[in-house]
Amino acid sequence: LGDLELLAAPLGETEVRDQRSVLTAAESLLKIVNDVLDFSKIDSGAMRFERLPFSLRGCVRDALVLTAAQSSTRSVEVTCDIEEAAADMVSGDESRLRQILVNLVNNAVKFTNTGSVDVKVSWAADQLCAAVSDTGPGIDPSLHTAIFESFEQGDSSDTRRHGGTGLGLAISRKLARMMGGDIQVESKLGSGSTFTVTLAAPVARE
Repeated sequence: LGDLELLAAPLGETEVRDQRSVLTAAESLLKIVNDVLDFSKIDSGAMRFERLPFSLRGCVRDALVLTAAQSSTRSVEVTCDIEEAAADMVSGDESRLRQILVNLVNNAVKFTNTGSVDVKVSWAADQLCAAVSDTGPGIDPSLHTAIFESFEQGDSSDTRRHGGTGLGLAISRKLARMMGGDIQVESKLGSGSTFTVTLAAPVARE
């Protein structure tokens, strides 16, 4: 069958399951390729950033939409609280902020078997603060530095179980720092984790 005929053909349970497996594998491969490309751009100094006005609330909402597929397959509730006093229109690189938020939320969901992932966003004095907290297993304080290193993950057993390149957090922290901010982690074994990103996000001027 041609591509169009295959898409139009009725599919049984086995075929649907196989197609979902192919889609998941393709998405994972695309994520790896994009991570490697971003890492290469950062490492070579070729990464460029925009400074354009965008809706902070809209950016956060879009990031959560992009993570919905992963959270829906697990017993994890994702909540979001944006401080009422937060500016709506800010200036910066919306796509890179969204990339950081998606990475942090997806990581939190991935390592949380049951419970919740809570996103809290505040803004003051031209600075954005977004904290992503989970009820997962937590991270040993001795690994807090290592998890931000390239190709590193918190635990080898987690790497085997969840996969990934170990580049996500490294890229996210580099992006945050290049955007005038940083990412910090607070966590200990058995108490979940909170990753907090801060970024320069001045109010957009008309």
